[in-house]
Amino acid sequence: DLYSLFNFMEMLDRPIIALVNGYCVAGGLELLLACDFAYAAEGAKIGDGHVNFGMIGGGGSNVRLPLSILPQQAREILFTGKMITANEALSLGLVNRVVPNDKLIEAGLEFANIIATKSALGIHIIKQVCNRSLEMRKEDGLHLEIQMAHHYALTSHDAREGLIAFSEKRQPKFLGR
Repeated sequence: DLYSLFNFMEMLDRPIIALVNGYCVAGGLELLLACDFAYAAEGAKIGDGHVNFGMIGGGGSNVRLPLSILPQQAREILFTGKMITANEALSLGLVNRVVPNDKLIEAGLEFANIIATKSALGIHIIKQVCNRSLEMRKEDGLHLEIQMAHHYALTSHDAREGLIAFSEKRQPKFLGR
């Protein structure tokens, strides 16, 4: 089911980048919301639309959208079923970048390649802390962050390699462990 798939995506140890081109409605929006990043083509249209058919979303839009943008803005999109442009989505913080239609895949790959140069283990831990802290009081989230940061720094090859590479003024060679 979509609920399980989207939760799996959120907890996956690797980041997921949504590339939005054309219409991204209902389940498409819910898929976008389960991703870590979103790039949209200039011509993209984004919305929920369930309410237009007497339905409500069941894949997370009613929960994830108000956590992703201002709750008042989320309610407007959910209650009216309206579509927003890529630039409106950018101004709301729903997408990270808006690019020309013909540059969407190129921009997404360029961004993915930047992330690929980082420690896969570090990215995984950051993603875990970011996602889990949304469900916690701020103080508990900060405690989780410091626990994970200390554990990562003391036990991972990548943290040691990053510091050594910095001191030697070279690019690190991360192994993801």
